[in-house]
Amino acid sequence: MKKKIVVDIGSSSIKLLQVSFDRNGYNIEKASIIKNPEPEFRKKNDSLTMENLANAIKETLYKEKFSGREAVSSLCGSSLHIHYFDFPSLSSEELKSALYLEAGQVFPGGSEEMTSGYLLLPSKKGKKNVLFVAVAKEKVDKIYHLFLQSKLRLSLLNVDSLALINSFTELEKERNEEIVLVLNIGANFTNLALFQKNGFLFIRDVPVGGNTITRLIKEERGVKLEEAEKMKRNLNDYPDLDIESIIKKGTIKLVEEINRSLNYFYSSVENKRVEKAFLTGGSSRLPFLSQFLSEELALPVEKWNPLNKVKEGSVALGNKGLGDQLAIALGLALEKN
Repeated sequence: MKKKIVVDIGSSSIKLLQVSFDRNGYNIEKASIIKNPEPEFRKKNDSLTMENLANAIKETLYKEKFSGREAVSSLCGSSLHIHYFDFPSLSSEELKSALYLEAGQVFPGGSEEMTSGYLLLPSKKGKKNVLFVAVAKEKVDKIYHLFLQSKLRLSLLNVDSLALINSFTELEKERNEEIVLVLNIGANFTNLALFQKNGFLFIRDVPVGGNTITRLIKEERGVKLEEAEKMKRNLNDYPDLDIESIIKKGTIKLVEEINRSLNYFYSSVENKRVEKAFLTGGSSRLPFLSQFLSEELALPVEKWNPLNKVKEGSVALGNKGLGDQLAIALGLALEKN
């Protein structure tokens, strides 16, 4: 029986799953969500920060009696460089050579300093369309070391937004003919994915999340960041806080980036339009958010809890209400690698 550990490290929390596979499919044997002791790990990235992260992961795996060493994870944020290339019809070897030549001109430090991968997308107007993703080798080395410190062997390092697409297409098979927009709203970033299964896809990470709202509450009330976070999480205790206007102000940039992404997507596909947007992630619970996005994007917006579509008897997590935090982790779990 094949088994793997999923480690999804977000700014606010770390999500851990133990997944096994047999002839009948998958089984989520264990699940845990813990607070991230190093919320600024993407910026700090020093040895002490990574050691603290490793200890938190290792202690949880031991305490919750996770078994197995093979692990999968993913990256997001400013460390990722995402670019789309168009090439004429070329052989596989010619395409690979041309791709890395072009990438060397686009990415800082050249392709030699990057760990990269690419995905062939459906051809567009007689040209091959390629999604190219790269991250600094130094960053990848630190991630692999983090997993070694956690007593795990990292076998796959994916991209959050691609894991999000996999999560949706695997769990929402009845929607695979639709073109959809999925937004995973976390603490510091929103993973944006526009796609149709086996069709063109567009991904990006937008630096807007729950912490954007926390900072605005801090400015509005003149309180410390910790107090602002407490207010955001306990809105019923602060009826005089105009959270609706704060959320609108805080998500203006997100709306702009979504509209820019939609325009690019529509320029790449013919006579197709997004039918619905799906909202997930811990910060998707903010009041008025789905209503505001629906109005601004002129699209129906539905909150999406991926655990609602996980097969019965395969969920170790007791509270399905936490499922909106597991979209990336489930996408990694169900990856056919």
